Amino acid sequence: MSGKVSDEVEKKSSNVQIDLNEIYKFESEDIEIDIINEEYSNLAYIQVGNRDLRIDFLKMPGVKKEGKQKVEGTRIHMSHAAAQKMARKLIDILQKSYSERGFEEYEGK
Repeated sequence: MSGKVSDEVEKKSSNVQIDLNEIYKFESEDIEIDIINEEYSNLAYIQVGNRDLRIDFLKMPGVKKEGKQKVEGTRIHMSHAAAQKMARKLIDILQKSYSERGFEEYEGK
């Protein structure tokens, strides 16, 4: 094979390595949150699977359409680790809010 042909074959057969750490690297000051959707929910239904969980945020009681009660909702999928972090943070935030601001506590028993 001539040098040119073997170089082309080598280029075609070489692997491309993509460093995802480099692609997703950023500085904290570069973060800008852009909320694209906002919903109100007064009920959450949680389903747990082997690999993740789903939280359906529902708007109750809904509206009757075509003889059925239609309830709008937004479903969020997250890993178990992300859900645990969120649960801990929610408890911390709510406890702090209740103690500092005197919000009414609701604990179903």
